Amino acid sequence: LYHHRLPSGGTMTYLNAHNGHQESVLFLHGFADSKDNFYGPAQRLAKSFNLIIPDLPGFGDSFQNDFHHYSFENYLDWMTEFIDHLSLKPGTVHLMGHSFGGALSLWLTARLPNFFKSLTLVNNAGIYLESSHSVYNEILTGKNFFQIQTPQDFDHFLARVYHRKPFIPGVVYDHLYQEFASRYYWYGRLVDELMGGANHPKDEAFKKLTFNDQLKHVKLPTLITWGDEDGLFPVEYAHALKNQMSHAKLYIFSDVGHLVHAEIPHVFAKVFTKFARSL
Repeated sequence: LYHHRLPSGGTMTYLNAHNGHQESVLFLHGFADSKDNFYGPAQRLAKSFNLIIPDLPGFGDSFQNDFHHYSFENYLDWMTEFIDHLSLKPGTVHLMGHSFGGALSLWLTARLPNFFKSLTLVNNAGIYLESSHSVYNEILTGKNFFQIQTPQDFDHFLARVYHRKPFIPGVVYDHLYQEFASRYYWYGRLVDELMGGANHPKDEAFKKLTFNDQLKHVKLPTLITWGDEDGLFPVEYAHALKNQMSHAKLYIFSDVGHLVHAEIPHVFAKVFTKFARSL
């Protein structure tokens, strides 16, 4: 594990597995997640790529404090600073983002248009469809799916993110539940600051979070991956992305939920590796 203090303040923790390969994968996890949830595919991808897997600010072991404002714009600034710190060679980095990390990834490709070799979107946030209900609709009406108070709330959360919930030993389940419950107010704060006061899809603050109007400008080789049983962002989102990014490749996994990379890590790693080697 490595630690880096950003120029703007705050220390990020990240895994940097340099295996002597020509190319690297930079993976950005989703909201309320951490780098740990990518270890499944990481074990397989390490055979072909160097891996850089940070805990995003506000999550895991990266900085969580009252001194920073966790706005979407600040997240982009933090990640730009982090990428600059890595001193990676342009054209050798495959950017991969899941959910919230996918939204960040979209905007980072606009900020750094000539840096990445490819973009992989995994059940990503960052776009909005009026015709399809998603977790965005809940958040805009004040319902924070990530705020867990009871074991029943946690069971509901797991059922939404997994299509086939994995076996979780009792001791591990209790630890995970307690961890989520202890962050009830923290996740409330993060969502409020990310949303910037938006409570309607037509609010300017919400429009600044969505990448809909920019999708057609992404020329980077792109792989869109989705679980067809996603309980947060329905599979219609994947098709909408493909319609706006005609050059992108779309791969939909059957009988898989929101956490594609965690539910079927071996299959996910195989699909990505085939895509990356085709470039």
